[in-house]
Amino acid sequence: MIKKSILKNPMVELIRAAIEIVQKDFSYESVFRYIRTGLVVSQDQMDQADRLENYVIAMGIRGFKKWNAEFEGWYRGARELNLLELNQFKAEVLEPLNHLREEFKREDSTVKTMTAAVTALLMETGIEEKMLGFEKKFQDMGEFALAREYGQVYGLVMDLFDRLAGLLGDEHVSRREYGEILDAGFAEIKVGVIPAAVDRVVVGDITRTRLDHIKVLYFVGVNDGLVPVKKEKGSLFTDREREFLSDHEIELAPPPWKKGSGRDFICIWH
Repeated sequence: MIKKSILKNPMVELIRAAIEIVQKDFSYESVFRYIRTGLVVSQDQMDQADRLENYVIAMGIRGFKKWNAEFEGWYRGARELNLLELNQFKAEVLEPLNHLREEFKREDSTVKTMTAAVTALLMETGIEEKMLGFEKKFQDMGEFALAREYGQVYGLVMDLFDRLAGLLGDEHVSRREYGEILDAGFAEIKVGVIPAAVDRVVVGDITRTRLDHIKVLYFVGVNDGLVPVKKEKGSLFTDREREFLSDHEIELAPPPWKKGSGRDFICIWH
């Protein structure tokens, strides 16, 4: 098992982007960083997200005041744009962020209240259910490392929030400082994932099996007295002579290759 950082996980990226939105007053880059995490809008809504981005770029929408206002203007080539639908989509995306912004604006906000606001954002956007959905999806696809990662991240982040609230709960910090505290916590969290490699168990003959990079080797049914010793000298009789004597019911000692018969097999995991 290997340890993997969670910094690139979409849930962590969503949290970091949401805090950046509040810090940078709804900059274009931070808002669409948040939207493109894949956890804010569904796959069916990606066309709407593209239309929203095109509109924001064309109309120069920057800052909370412009984002919070009703979109009314037009730009060349967009006469068929459904502004009612676009405004509804925008409002759906912005509502949880507006609640986060209000909490972070309070002069008496603390690490504890800020953390509670981030937790509320995750609940409003249904992140826990979405992460469980991705876990199942990856399991069905056979992507077990990703499934394990997505299955662990939500719980690990909640544990981090509990520790922050317990250690620094009453501390008054700026939005920038809070973001730095969270980033430091995220950087320390690792998830255990099984590497995408095939482990195999091979059962083979003691004299014929040739394998590299063996992790575990078992000799089955043998001990010091049963493992055949290698013979340096050849047999007195040839194979043809042995067959002739056997046909005439003359019993001989078994040849070296038969002495371990039934006992000289091994089980190897690599």
